[in-house]
Amino acid sequence: MLKQKLICYAFIGRYEAWFVIEDQVVSVNTWPEQLKSADIIEKCTSWSFSKIILFLEFPWILLAFEPIISLSRTDISQYSRNILSFHNSSTTSFEKVGACLFDLTEKNKKGLLCASLSSQSVELIGNLQKRRKIKIRPVPLLYACIFELLPEKSDSILFHGINQTAFITKQQDILQKIILLPESVAKDANDSILADYLNIYSQETHTFCLSEHPSAEEEAATSVPMSAIIERWKRGKKSSSSPFWWEVQKKSFRVRWRNVAVLGWVGMMLILFVWYFSVKRTNEQMRQQLNQSIQKIQEDQAKIDRFKAYVEKQNHFLKINTLYQHLQASSGVVKRMLQQLINPMTPDAWIERIKYEGNQLHLTILTLKTSLIPEIIDQMTAAPVVKNVFLKSQQLIQLDQQEVVKFTLQIDLKTNEK
Repeated sequence: MLKQKLICYAFIGRYEAWFVIEDQVVSVNTWPEQLKSADIIEKCTSWSFSKIILFLEFPWILLAFEPIISLSRTDISQYSRNILSFHNSSTTSFEKVGACLFDLTEKNKKGLLCASLSSQSVELIGNLQKRRKIKIRPVPLLYACIFELLPEKSDSILFHGINQTAFITKQQDILQKIILLPESVAKDANDSILADYLNIYSQETHTFCLSEHPSAEEEAATSVPMSAIIERWKRGKKSSSSPFWWEVQKKSFRVRWRNVAVLGWVGMMLILFVWYFSVKRTNEQMRQQLNQSIQKIQEDQAKIDRFKAYVEKQNHFLKINTLYQHLQASSGVVKRMLQQLINPMTPDAWIERIKYEGNQLHLTILTLKTSLIPEIIDQMTAAPVVKNVFLKSQQLIQLDQQEVVKFTLQIDLKTNEK
């Protein structure tokens, strides 16, 4: 594969294609049949360029010529669009119409050469751009060569390009007429054939041909080298007096769905852009409001927690106070009740254990005499706070080597006593 080059110059005819890279011809191909865009694409597959200049020859490009017009540079584009826009040609929507302005010796006199790309050219350019994503510049080969022919002394010129022949007439470096000869006439374009076909009887017609590398034997006036065309093309726009070439739109207006799709896509992206920032701004405002609400809720929750803690402390204090009052009152009742129960007891008996539960009082009593048990029960029954007295258990135990009677009494208290 060749290293990447900046520009490739391709001279393309009906059956031949010449490729020039860095002023050197790297490929000259001849096909047995008419060239197709696939042939050129296949040849360019192994190359990589930033730009390709296509010097196209009939039938790759259609030509028209307006001999002399008086227009300024600002009006020439509009003129070519209105007058020479090939209204009768069936062209595709991708096709452009080009025009080149010839600055001539006479003041305000100019010659206009227009060209319209054929469907083959459009297909070739489209496929190259799809594959390589590079800039393609189509140029009529005759337009590129005409500047080398105008200085010729003879006013009748027969020019052989790659596979196409053109008859050119001029007057004092002013282009007058261009006639493209068919292939059958171009093969043997001698004086008799020109006289029959073009009604030209002058013997002053000079013949020129496009050459790859003109040999030393060839006269300079009989050949147009590709190197001279490329060199003139490189410096073509540097001089204000040099002819120039541009592309203009066709007169008829056609809706291009690709442009509509691009505009629709741009519009949609713009709408999405505006919608995105609007939503983003709204979300930011909502986020700020949410943060403020959360902060306020947290402050209110802190106040509620402090209030709950205060209420819990107050309730705890009230409970303690109520319990204290209850215990204080209960202790007085129990004290009085015990006094009523214990005071009548005989000195020969004493209380080992007291258990108070609801309206019942359990007393565990020790005594040395079993006979005292009925007496104690009777005395307690007579107490005003006692409802019933029951003997729950009785046993004889040893206490310091002394036999002692241990018995338990269940005392039911009256309900009006708390």
